[in-house]
Amino acid sequence: NQEAQQGHEYRLDFNGAALPNGVYIYRMTTQNETIIEKFMIAK
Repeated sequence: NQEAQQGHEYRLDFNGAALPNGVYIYRMTTQNETIIEKFMIAK
């Protein structure tokens, strides 16, 4: 397990090709915080 470090940028590849258009909510959790955001898929 690696720990996220403050001040660094992290990226996640996501393929939503199989998902229909809509608004989705994602959650990312580390030992120190949880981030909840929305994103939209519009094809």
